[in-house]
Amino acid sequence: MSKALYITGWFLAGCSASGIVAWFGALHPPNTMRISIALYSLVTVVWVLCWVADDAIAPFVKALPINYYAALIAFAASILLGSVSVWLTL
Repeated sequence: MSKALYITGWFLAGCSASGIVAWFGALHPPNTMRISIALYSLVTVVWVLCWVADDAIAPFVKALPINYYAALIAFAASILLGSVSVWLTL
C-alpha cells in the first residue's frame, strides 16, 4: 500500500511540474513559450533515450522491465495531463 501511495505522489508531482512549465509558457507567449518548448523537448529526448537504452538502465535502477516500462508510460501520462490541463483552462 505504501508503494502505491509513493508512486501516486510521484505521478502527481510530475503533473504539477508539467502544469507549472505549461503555465509559465502561457504567461508571456512569445518569450516564455520558447523556454517551455525547450524544456518539453529536453524531456522528450531524455524519455526517448530511456526507451532506447532500456536494457542498460533497468538493471542499473534495479527494476523489473515491466515496472520500468510502466514508470516510463506513467511519466509520459503525467507530462501530458499536467500540460493539457493547464492549456485547456487558459
